Amino acid sequence: GNFRKEIYPAYKGTRKEIEPDVKEALNYGHKYMVEKYSAVEADDMEADDLVSIWAAECRSVNQEYTVVGIDKDLLQIPGTHYNFVKKELFYITKEEAVYNFYMQFLVGDAADNIKGAKGIGEKKAAKLLSDVTDECELYDLCLGDGGYKGDADLLLENARLLWLRRYEGQMWEPPK
Repeated sequence: GNFRKEIYPAYKGTRKEIEPDVKEALNYGHKYMVEKYSAVEADDMEADDLVSIWAAECRSVNQEYTVVGIDKDLLQIPGTHYNFVKKELFYITKEEAVYNFYMQFLVGDAADNIKGAKGIGEKKAAKLLSDVTDECELYDLCLGDGGYKGDADLLLENARLLWLRRYEGQMWEPPK
């Protein structure tokens, strides 16, 4: 299960259907990893959410961690990151993590079938967000003429689809 499907049934709806034999092999591999290696299953969320939750838990006790992956969604997690394809080790500050979330929030995510703000691409989003660091101001900017043009319902839906949880059951809420 994935809570995002409850928010937006068309979430990831543009992805190609997995062939039955491939799906069977993936399910076998999944079951094997759980039984043999005690792999942790994501319940009602994605693996990215679990990584974000675990990173937040590490930050809360000042424990070092490294997020390893290539998915751009992970760039909203502050801390040390390693991209194993590019063989790059880098650090994301809290401010950069917030910026990365709002950037994706404005642009959308075609891979997950999330449209974003109408008429906003990466260049326009970067220009809009360039001098703003306060999260309340970022939210107001996105809701206003620069982004969702007052459509608070679409803004909330997209934010909840893109936001990686910091604790189990969390839903994104506008900053106050």
